[in-house]
Amino acid sequence: MVINATGEEVKSNRGKEWVRFSAEVLHHIENYAVPQYGDLPNDTASQLSIQDVKAMLTKYISRIGSNARGKVEEVRDCLKIAHYACILHTKYTATAMKGIDLTDASISNRNRE
Repeated sequence: MVINATGEEVKSNRGKEWVRFSAEVLHHIENYAVPQYGDLPNDTASQLSIQDVKAMLTKYISRIGSNARGKVEEVRDCLKIAHYACILHTKYTATAMKGIDLTDASISNRNRE
């Protein structure tokens, strides 16, 4: 049985895949990104604009498959992409979604259609 961060059982294979992947991303953040770049709110990513974060995502996405830095670094780039996606989500929701309850069932249901 796989349990998510809120203590609920994860039933779908995609959900289980996400739980495993998110644990890898968390390990990357705690053991690579924070020691190298600092932690919120004093890290380098805190100074980036939404456009800057989108550019970082593009950079890492375009490097995958280029074989420029080897397979291990390409896997690490996947983790960086997930981390930057989280940073983008945080910055975007803090600005563009001000006042909107993202837990609202009507929004959640629309996203499933």
